[in-house]
Amino acid sequence: MLTGGVLQGVIGEDEVMLVENLTGSFASALPGTWELTTNYAIVGIDAGNYALAQPTGLKGIIDPPPGLAGWALGYELFGEDADSLADPDHDGLSNAQEYAFGLNPTMAGDQPVVIVASSATGLTISYLQRSGVTYTVQATTDLTSWPAGSVTPPVSADQTNKISPDYTRYEATLSNLEGRGFMRVQAVVP
Repeated sequence: MLTGGVLQGVIGEDEVMLVENLTGSFASALPGTWELTTNYAIVGIDAGNYALAQPTGLKGIIDPPPGLAGWALGYELFGEDADSLADPDHDGLSNAQEYAFGLNPTMAGDQPVVIVASSATGLTISYLQRSGVTYTVQATTDLTSWPAGSVTPPVSADQTNKISPDYTRYEATLSNLEGRGFMRVQAVVP
């Protein structure tokens, strides 16, 4: 809302009034800080006796919507390209998957940051979880059956090199392997 306009220097009996249009327009509809254009007007019988200079240098902030919608706007994805199941960069990963794992939906080939390590005691994966997204780590020895919630990962002690503060690094370990083992991380975006 814009307020505070004052009409100064009215000549004698002139019939004029300053109209404060309580809205303005931003230079962009995208989230961010933008120049704001006002729309004040002088009206009345004698309005032609006056010149109006609109305020300049005004800035306004557009906050992004929460979650996937705000993330998509940040990459300038609109319409069908912003849908959670869309794949605007045609890399085989949906926007929901790219959002969950901190990828760029406009750059094909971007891969999730998952670190895999094997040792004599088992297989460990380290990955990032975004707040507000539900993750499930599953483990198997045969790539056929994936029991739900078969691994409960703790928060990793290493919280360095995160994409943003919205993410927390988790570390899942599959121990006591008899031969081979496999793990995967699935994400459900609300």
